[in-house]
Amino acid sequence: MYGIAGQEKDLVVVVEDIAAEGAAIAGENLSGREVEDLNRGRLFVRNLIEEGGSFLADTLDSALSASVQVRTKLVFVKGLFHA
Repeated sequence: MYGIAGQEKDLVVVVEDIAAEGAAIAGENLSGREVEDLNRGRLFVRNLIEEGGSFLADTLDSALSASVQVRTKLVFVKGLFHA
């Protein structure tokens, strides 16, 4: 859960690692060290998200699936939204 201005919101976050081979940002190829550093930063973000109780996904497809499940849970369990 993520608090915004005193309101509790469900949050689904996608954090994807950068592939080691052929990775580039703005047309510049990344070194192995740069990829490791960027992925280490992603690990830090993942830990923050998990500690905060939000939903963490590693792909957009899994995030969309989680969003549907969150929405369904809200419809049927909390009754906050209408189907």
